[in-house]
Order: sequence, then structure tokens, then C-alpha cells
Amino acid sequence: MIKLLSSIGPAGVYTACIFLPLIATMCVAMRFWVRKTRKNKLESDDWTILVGLLCMWATSGIILARASEKFFGYHTQLDPETGEEIVTWRERRQVEFTTIVIIVHTIALGFTILSVVLLYRRLFVVNRQFNIWSAILCVIIILWTISFFFTVLFQCGTHMSAFWTNGTLFAQYCDTESWEITIFCITDVLTDFAILLTPIPVVWKLKMSMGARLALCSVFALGILSIIACMIRVVLTGIFELDTEYGSRDLLAANTILVVWCVIESSSAIIGACLPTVRPLFQGKSPESVMRSFKSIFSLQSNSQSSSANKSARKQGHSLEDEIELRAASKGSQISV
Repeated sequence: MIKLLSSIGPAGVYTACIFLPLIATMCVAMRFWVRKTRKNKLESDDWTILVGLLCMWATSGIILARASEKFFGYHTQLDPETGEEIVTWRERRQVEFTTIVIIVHTIALGFTILSVVLLYRRLFVVNRQFNIWSAILCVIIILWTISFFFTVLFQCGTHMSAFWTNGTLFAQYCDTESWEITIFCITDVLTDFAILLTPIPVVWKLKMSMGARLALCSVFALGILSIIACMIRVVLTGIFELDTEYGSRDLLAANTILVVWCVIESSSAIIGACLPTVRPLFQGKSPESVMRSFKSIFSLQSNSQSSSANKSARKQGHSLEDEIELRAASKGSQISV
């Protein structure tokens, strides 16, 4: 446990909060590139994933800015005689920044998860039951995001600053049980599992080979990355809240780990949500051709070059919607995946 608390220093904070968001940004950019080359209009799932990406960058920006001021990536000093932590203005300010990160992280996760369900609704227009279930999931995600946003924001009622001002005000105005974050993490895991399992019954009814169905399920199962990150954050949150021997004796380190795992979770969720839509870029292409296609997003090309690139993309890489024509075994209705 001591090793765990000391495992994320300034270098780890900078690495996680720069490179993971960059990878997530590349995935979103490739997603939009596929939509552009196929001349498909942007749908609601594309816009929601973009909002999730912006919120994730906001959390990373807060962490990076405060890490430069030694709020994240460092340790709380302990009293040499009693061994108790010495709470200073730095710890109080860090709690304030951690609260802001969690609030913005809640919004990022909400929009990212909502994007996945909206993608399902766009791809799997199968039957009334699936439409109802996916609509229920959308409502649950929206209510989940709103409820925890305001729960964290007003956990000290209207005296929000009492959460990080001092222990007296915290005990007077705030919920001292600190159950909100734990419930947030647990419900996050349960929601991720529900969304992960949603497309599997639909895919399993399609008239295709077993290998093809397994391959298609594996594409949509990439959200397991986010679930693993979320489960780790659940364990860490429980340790820091319940383990008084270690968790509460190094507040700076404990909160550093929690906010960094917020970035890991949100970035992995965005990557998992985008990979099914960018699959055409990697089909039948070498890594060099994939990189050339991605670099063209940021380069200025002439009209003739753009036309040629679009024709090549249409020949070599189809969109996820156009790639395979599948038929549902139950009703024989056509599904474009």
C-alpha cells in the first residue's frame, strides 16, 4: 500500500495527463476523418464524444497546471513525533482542485458513455425492444450524470468552500461519510457493464459465421478498458476512504492517484468508444498508409489531391456502417455495421 501511494510522482502525472489525452484526441480525429472521407454527416454520437474529449482535456489541464504548483505528484508531510499528517494550505487547496476534477470528470464520462449508446442506436436499428432499451440507457446515463454532478457540487450544501477550508467547517456543513464518490464509482462500473453487454444479443442473432460474430463482438467489447480503469479507481477510492492507517496519512499522494485515474478512465473510455468507428482505417492497410491517412487530417491539400484521397479511401477503407451488410436472424431486417 505504501508503494502504491508513492507510485505517482510529477513525471507520472505529466505523462498520464499529456499522452493519454493525446491518444484519445487522435482517435476522435480519426473518427471524424472517417466520417469526412465517407461524406457522412456528423451524428449525435460524434458530437457527444467531442464534448467528452473537451471535458477530459479540461480535467487534464487542471491537474497539469496544479502539478506545476506542487499540488499533485507530491506527499503530505508527517509529524515526526506522532506520525500524523500535517494539514497545510496546500492540502486544503488540493482538495478544492480534486473536487473540481471529479465534477468535470463526471461530465466527461457522462457524454462519452452517452456517445456509445447513441452509436448503438445508429447502427443497430433492429426492433422496438432494442430501441426502448437503448433509450432507457440514455435516460439513465443523463440522470446519473446530473445527479452526481450536483451531489459532488453540493456535498456541503450551499457552503461549498467548507469542504476544503478546515476540519471544523467540514464537520459542520459537509457529509462526513464521504459515500458519494464510492457510489459514483460503483454505479459507473455497473453502467459500463450494461452498455458493454447491450450489442451482444443483437450481434449474436446475425446471419454470419461464428468467427465473424466473435470478431464483431470483440470490436464493441473494447469498452472493457474503461471498466478495468474504473474498477481500479473503485478499489483505490475504498482504500483511501476506509484505510485510516495509510489512506488518510498522505492526502496529497492519495488525491493525486485518484485524479490521475480519472484521466486514465475517461481517456480509455473515449478510445474504446472511437475504435469501432475508425476500424476502416486499419483494414487491409499497412501501418505506413494508416499514418499517411491520419497526417492528411492536419495538412493542407489541393482540391485535386483531396478528391484523389477521398476516392482512394472509398476504395480501400469503408466506414463501419458500409463495411458489412448483415441480416438479423429473427426478422431478416438489414443492419449496416
